[in-house]
Amino acid sequence: MDGEAARSKPRCSLAAADAPLRHRLAADQFATRDLTAPTSPLTLTRARRFLRRFKPDILHFNDPRAMSTVGPAIAGLGIPARVISRRVDYPLRNPTAYRVLVDALLCVSEAVRQRCAAAGIAHGQLHLVPDGVDAGIWYQRGPTSVEMVRPRLLAV
Repeated sequence: MDGEAARSKPRCSLAAADAPLRHRLAADQFATRDLTAPTSPLTLTRARRFLRRFKPDILHFNDPRAMSTVGPAIAGLGIPARVISRRVDYPLRNPTAYRVLVDALLCVSEAVRQRCAAAGIAHGQLHLVPDGVDAGIWYQRGPTSVEMVRPRLLAV
């Protein structure tokens, strides 16, 4: 999908009212819906009702907590693509949830991808997607003093 087509699709975020991500997404023109009490059955019911109406093409869980909160609400909704970002190299507490609730894991490093594979996640589900840092700035030719790198690092 090209950039213009992607911008024309509706975008929405389900997040806790005080979540920093919710505020960043709202600033970027995402419609936001609050998950007031993430472990409440009422919250699950509301999330499911919203997802049924919104009919997302892609459901992205920002972290395992989001997956465990909203994941049970997606059963049978036919969401075409369900993905989660995995940013930490800690053992997966519930690998079965990853295998059942998501189609793809976006791993921020090779170490994270190896950790997920060791937990039994199929290699076809694991995708290396670095978390927004252009590693190329560290490999440019020329002087590499701290004074030259620091402005680039602050710009990331």
